[in-house]
Amino acid sequence: TSTNQGAYDGFTCTYNASTGSYKLVSGTNSSSSDVAVSGGTAQAALYLSTATGATTTGAFDVSNPLTSSNFSTALTIYDSLGNGHQVNIYFRKDDTNDWSWYAVTDSSDNANGTGDQVQARGNLQFNTSGLLYDADSVTLPTGGFDFVGGGTENQVISFDFGTDVAGGGAGSDGITQYGLTSTTSFQSQDGYTSGSLRNFSVNNAGLITGNFSNGRTVNIAQVGLATFQSNDGLSRMGGNLFLETADSGQPIIGQPSSGGRGNVNSDSLEQSTVDLAQEFVNMITNQRGFQANSRTITTTDQLLQELINLKR
Repeated sequence: TSTNQGAYDGFTCTYNASTGSYKLVSGTNSSSSDVAVSGGTAQAALYLSTATGATTTGAFDVSNPLTSSNFSTALTIYDSLGNGHQVNIYFRKDDTNDWSWYAVTDSSDNANGTGDQVQARGNLQFNTSGLLYDADSVTLPTGGFDFVGGGTENQVISFDFGTDVAGGGAGSDGITQYGLTSTTSFQSQDGYTSGSLRNFSVNNAGLITGNFSNGRTVNIAQVGLATFQSNDGLSRMGGNLFLETADSGQPIIGQPSSGGRGNVNSDSLEQSTVDLAQEFVNMITNQRGFQANSRTITTTDQLLQELINLKR
C-alpha cells in the first residue's frame, strides 16, 4: 500500500523528507501517527534517550516549567567574574521527532527583571534513526545572560547539542532520541570559577604555563630569543652581558628553536653565566692562600721533628 501527500476526507497527509515520516492532521489539534509505508513503519522515537509517549499540550509556562515540559536537567555556568549560576534546561516534546528546549534562570540570579526568565530557547528535530537532524537556537531577551553580582552584562552563552545531519554533522555526537528513559549521560561547560596562580613551568620552547587553583592550566607568556647578524660585533659588558652595537646589527627576536635560535632549558644553570676571567683570578688567589697555609704547616712540622731529635 502506498501513501501520498494530500487531503483525504477531512484528513491532511504530509510527508517529511528529512525524517522519512508521514503525519496525519485533522483540524487544528492533532498529533503524529505511525503510518505503514511500503511494508515498513516510520516509528516515533525520542531523543535524550527518552521514551515520552505523548506531546505536551499548550505553551511552555516558565512559572510551571515541570508541568509544561517532558524532561529537565541543570547546568552550572560562570559569569565573567567566576561566579557560578545554575541554569535549568527544560525539554518539551512538540511533535513526533520535534522538541523544543528552554534555558531558565532563577529570579534571584536575574539582574534585568523579576521572576524566573527564559534566557535562551531552541528547537531540535530528529530523524527516524534517532539522530539529531536539525537544530536552531536563539538567546533572549537581550541577546545574552545578565546575572547579578557585577559581571559582564548580556554575557553570550552558546548551547551546543552536537552537530546535526542537515549541517553535515554526524547527528550522534551530542543529543539523540531513543526509546529509553530520559536521562543526561554527559554534560560539560568551558567556564571556570575564579582561581589564583599556584605555580608555573617553562618548557624548551620558552612557553610559560601557569597552574591555577581552579584546575585550569593556561599559557601565560613565552620567552623570546634574539639573534644578530654578527655575534662577534657585540660589545662585552662583563658578567655574561653583551651590548648591541652597529657592527652586530639590530636584534631579531623570535621563538626558541626557530631561525637558528637555541632552546630554553628550564630549571638549569647555564655554564657561562659567570665572568670566567674573574673566576680564574679568584681561583688563583685561593690557590695561593692554600699554598701559603701548606708551607706554614710544613715548617711547623719540621720544627717539631727537630725538637724530637734533640731530646733523643
